[in-house]
Amino acid sequence: MPNSGPKVLIVDDEANIRQSLRGVLSDENYQCTVVESGEACLDALTR
Repeated sequence: MPNSGPKVLIVDDEANIRQSLRGVLSDENYQCTVVESGEACLDALTR
């Protein structure tokens, strides 16, 4: 079942940190988008 909670954008250059945050926040019913850089973050925000 897809998450229907608030949306959050996770930005970090370390894959382990991104995965950990996504796991914790998804468990709390947040919709997570994960990117690895500031540039990717700006791209995600404009979508």
